Amino acid sequence: MLYIIIINTHRDILMRKIEQNKLRGLSVDELISFREAADGLIRERLHSEKQQLQEKLARIARYESGFKEGLLSSRPKSGRPKSVRQSRPKLAPKYKDPASGQTWAGRGLQPRWLRDAIASGKSQTDLLINGG
Repeated sequence: MLYIIIINTHRDILMRKIEQNKLRGLSVDELISFREAADGLIRERLHSEKQQLQEKLARIARYESGFKEGLLSSRPKSGRPKSVRQSRPKLAPKYKDPASGQTWAGRGLQPRWLRDAIASGKSQTDLLINGG
């Protein structure tokens, strides 16, 4: 097997030398024509290979999207359809800062004035509007 590879390599080297010798015998016009033909072949090959790669990428993308859809469809669905989140109705304030008059309904994060009041020793119930 190694022997065949050596023969093939040697034959390739001989063929390249023969081709180079043929090219050396060509005139400038013939060399330019040869170069233009080679450039055309290169463009065709590049276009063909690019098209093959694009087709392969498209197949991969289709596979991936099908794979993701398969994963998503295999998940158990809840009994109710998803709906648009509705905003909550506005609540009356429960707490009031006696110094600034700012209020808080008790939803979300505590406002800074409430945290500061609690840190200074007041209790949250001290700040309730109308005593609770």
